Amino acid sequence: MLYYVKSDKVFKNLEIEIKDKKYIFDVSNMEGKKANEKRSLVYELQSIENGSLTFTVVYSERGRKTKIEDIIKAAKKENIKLKEEDLKRAFQVFEKQSNVDYFINKDAKKFLSEQLDMWIYQYMFAQEVEFDIKRFSQIQDFKKVASKLINFISQFENELVKIWNKPRFVLNSNIVVTIDKLLAKGFDIDRLKNHPNFKQQQQEWEELGIDQGDGLLKNSFLPIDTKYFSEFKDEIEELFDEDEFNGLLIKSENYQALNTIAPRFKGKVDLIYIDPPFNTGDDFAYIDRFQDST
Repeated sequence: MLYYVKSDKVFKNLEIEIKDKKYIFDVSNMEGKKANEKRSLVYELQSIENGSLTFTVVYSERGRKTKIEDIIKAAKKENIKLKEEDLKRAFQVFEKQSNVDYFINKDAKKFLSEQLDMWIYQYMFAQEVEFDIKRFSQIQDFKKVASKLINFISQFENELVKIWNKPRFVLNSNIVVTIDKLLAKGFDIDRLKNHPNFKQQQQEWEELGIDQGDGLLKNSFLPIDTKYFSEFKDEIEELFDEDEFNGLLIKSENYQALNTIAPRFKGKVDLIYIDPPFNTGDDFAYIDRFQDST
């Protein structure tokens, strides 16, 4: 009955006490995250009053980090001995607030109506109470009002369902093709070599650990990414038929991506392998080198 949207932590203002020191966390300036992006928290010391430390908590931007040493120095000026381990423990306690899973109900009206009927049934029959005609009338009136609210709420949920199921527009797309394939199609490689963005392509090869061979463009298996050569993108794409491309990489929410490509690949997929395990340690007979989601 549900479409899973995301999981997230919903942080609230919090006061905790560790070793006779009070830590107060203020999240009033914390903005929401986009989708499932992973962002670390930054703790900024706001004030120190009567031995209590108040922190403003925000999501990190542009690599900002919590300045623990500065916090300890500021506390020392107020004659407060603060250990780094206690400070980090306070941050950990704050970050252990409840996880929330977000869903969209496929049929909110049906679900809420069933829950309403169940609640009324339990209210009337799960206790040994005799209801008079007046009370029955009140319950009927309650159900009418509740049903109107359900109809109102379900309109919003139905719109979310439509948006969630709508195929997505492709915001950006590029082709990666090796030099040997371009040469076979008669493409002049020197045009890429002389392009002002060729150095960016070379830098990418270096970052990926791809051996460029003896001299530029001597390795015929070097991959060319058209994101660096936008002027030639359409020309390169026209050199190939669709069935010549042997790989497709999509960056998107899983559900929307599958919905969008369904017309093209329907009936052509033999096997889907989803979610190889990670963070397993020794739990699985699986070579798990990824200890964080990567």
